[in-house]
Amino acid sequence: SNPRPHLLFELVAEPPNSGTPARVGVIDVRVPLDAKSAFDKGQAAVAEKKAALAIAHFTKAIEIYPGFYDAHLALAQLYLDSNELEKAEAAFRQAMTVNPKGVRAMVSLGEVYRRQKKYEPAQKVLADALKLDNNSWESNFTLGRIYWELKDIVTSGRYVARTIELQPDLAEAHLLAGNIFVRAGLPANALVEYQEYLRLAPNGEFSSQTKELVEKLKKSLPPK
Repeated sequence: SNPRPHLLFELVAEPPNSGTPARVGVIDVRVPLDAKSAFDKGQAAVAEKKAALAIAHFTKAIEIYPGFYDAHLALAQLYLDSNELEKAEAAFRQAMTVNPKGVRAMVSLGEVYRRQKKYEPAQKVLADALKLDNNSWESNFTLGRIYWELKDIVTSGRYVARTIELQPDLAEAHLLAGNIFVRAGLPANALVEYQEYLRLAPNGEFSSQTKELVEKLKKSLPPK
């Protein structure tokens, strides 16, 4: 006789106003076992900070199964982390060929374009990502950074505000918000954002400069 497995699922009600659903991984059952094995070895190499070995494993996984979206994504991210932008761009594009609605690849490609100062294609791919996921704080933040670099503080401020709404604990967003307020001539607002940045990232990359700015702003503002 043929065995019949029984799968039991417990359904749990979502609390009201639960916000954005948590992102969960999707298992692609089409991925061959040897490709999955190579991918797992690549992830282990990433955890051990062995980038070259990880690249070799992810490349092998893609050679075995060219439609392996997660492997394309992981390979592209390694190139981005090492600032090999041309390779990262090609790999993220390949990931989008496999999955045209892959928001993660679209957002990361937008970041690659930002670093390359290719602002028009960056704006387009990030706008497309927002159409698919309006609650993507990554898309909003990258667009905020792009418009800041283009000296459009009004548009930058709108995207940064949305980023903070979606991800209030993102220290870098508060730092950028502070910079926007300074440029807009609103030092009191800038002070609030800089202090929030320091609260969230007391030992952050820009903490020492931000502390100096906070002290200068405090001295420039009239006493309460």
